[in-house]
Amino acid sequence: MRNCNYFIQTILMSLTVIFFSRAAVGQENIQFITFDYPPYTDAKSKSGIVESNLRKKLDEHKFVATFEYYPVARSFKVFLKNQESVFCGGLDQFPESERARLDRLINVVVKRRLLVRKENAQESIKGKSMVFLRDDQGGSQFLKKHEMSAIRIDEKLHGLEMVRKGRAHAIGCLGVECEDFLKRAPDLTPYLPVDNEYPLEVVFHKDSKVGKLLKSIASDGRLD
Repeated sequence: MRNCNYFIQTILMSLTVIFFSRAAVGQENIQFITFDYPPYTDAKSKSGIVESNLRKKLDEHKFVATFEYYPVARSFKVFLKNQESVFCGGLDQFPESERARLDRLINVVVKRRLLVRKENAQESIKGKSMVFLRDDQGGSQFLKKHEMSAIRIDEKLHGLEMVRKGRAHAIGCLGVECEDFLKRAPDLTPYLPVDNEYPLEVVFHKDSKVGKLLKSIASDGRLD
């Protein structure tokens, strides 16, 4: 009888392990690649606006989201090498040569502004310099349109100080980031002719499994 009970317990334990293993396997895990860009993606708090929105959306569909943060330049490279990863940012941040094999969904729409020193608010920005994160191609069309030159930086707050000290003419910002910049630098002001909407997106490889999955839960090209 003792052997019989032991046998039954062993069978029940095995079935329990199999059950939970299958449940874990059936739960889709989506890997997001990004860089630190508070308050939208925040490596310290893990609760940036974009990250929080995506976790909420995916949780509704019983998906698990993991976020990996890298330095700006490396984040693009890691994503491009991983066919089944998703990038938090924007399609226009990638070189034109890469965009043809990528696709996107909108996550959050924010206002994009250009900040300049108050004494330069009425000047034309044509031919002037603008700070950009290194390896971020976003805004390249804007630069061409206004015939501006790019100054590549590794950290946005460093770029903000460059504008304040006159080492660069302007810095771009998004939504609540602009509000934070204006509090830090009251000597700057929005350049009024430039004030438009900008979509923060999730970017994925065309024909990838994760891309098809995200499209299946999106609505009208949006994942919010």
